[in-house]
Amino acid sequence: MLIPCVSVGAAGSTVTQKKGENVTLNCPQVQEDESLATTIWYKDDIMKVSMGQSGGTQYTEPSLESKFAVEQDSSLVLMRLDPGDSGNYTCKVFVVNSTGVMDNNSTTWIVLVQDVPSPPGEARIVDTQSRQVKVEWSPSDSDNNSPISNYVVLISECQTGNNKREIVVGESTHQVTITNLEPYTCYQVHVRATNDVGRSLPGPPTSQFYTESESVTAIVDQAGGSCASDTCRDSFLVCEGSVCKYKTGVDCSNGNEHCQSGTACESSSNMICKIQLTEDCSSNPTECGEGLKCDTTSNTCKPTCLGFTLHV
Repeated sequence: MLIPCVSVGAAGSTVTQKKGENVTLNCPQVQEDESLATTIWYKDDIMKVSMGQSGGTQYTEPSLESKFAVEQDSSLVLMRLDPGDSGNYTCKVFVVNSTGVMDNNSTTWIVLVQDVPSPPGEARIVDTQSRQVKVEWSPSDSDNNSPISNYVVLISECQTGNNKREIVVGESTHQVTITNLEPYTCYQVHVRATNDVGRSLPGPPTSQFYTESESVTAIVDQAGGSCASDTCRDSFLVCEGSVCKYKTGVDCSNGNEHCQSGTACESSSNMICKIQLTEDCSSNPTECGEGLKCDTTSNTCKPTCLGFTLHV
C-alpha cells in the first residue's frame, strides 16, 4: 500500500497531516560560500537524530530509525504519522563560512497529526419510560487536531443486536432522548464522536436496561382494560366509558361481561357479542341477537315470530 508523503516548502509553518501519512520537513539552505558541518533535528527541544558532514546518521534511540529518516539535503522524513508525533520539530544546521568561522541556522516546524477523536465518556441512563429513554455522556477528551463535528448515539436490542438505530447530534450536545422504543424491551446504548478524519471508537456503553412496562392506560390488548379514546390495541375492541369492550360479532367466551353497550354475549351463538332488542343494527344487520331481526325501517333489532316481524 502506498503511503501519502507530503513535502513542505515554506520554512517555519504549521504542517497538518492525517494519521498514517508521511511528511518531509526541510532545513535551512546552505549558502554557496558555506560548507555543511552537522545537521541536528530536535523534537520539542530534545535531540532525536544528527547527520555529519560525511552523511552518516546517528539516532539517540534505536527505535527512531523506523520513524525518522534524514535525506542528503538534511530534510527530515516522518514516517507513518501517529498523534504522538505531533510537536515542534527544529532543524539546526551548523556550517563553516568562507572565513572558517562556525555558524548555525535553524528552522522550527509545528506538526499536527490528525486522527479520529478519542472515545466519548461512558453513556449513562438518566430516565427510562416505556417507549423512550434519556441518555447522557461525557465529551471526548481529545479531538486529535480535527474539531468534533457531531456525536452518534447508537442503540440496539440486547443480545440479538436487532433494530439498530443511530441518532446524530451536534458537537456541543451531550444528552439525547431516544423515542419510538418498545415497552419492556432490553436495550444498550453507546456513543461515538465524529470529525473530518472519521468516527471514534465507541465509548463505554450503558449497562443493559429494560424500558418500562406499558401502563394500562396506554395500550390495552384485552377487554376490561382501562383506555383512552384510541388506545385499545386490537381491532376487535372499542373504547367505551374508559373501558375496552368487545365489538359486535366478536367471540366473548373469555370475557362475556365485556361486550359493548347494547350487545350481549349469547351462548346460543357460540359466545358471540350480539345486538339486543331495539338497538341500532344499521352497520351490522346480521348481528342481532337470538330471536331478533334487523328491521330495515327503523334499523333496530326487533323480535321475530313465525317468520313475521313484530313492530313494538
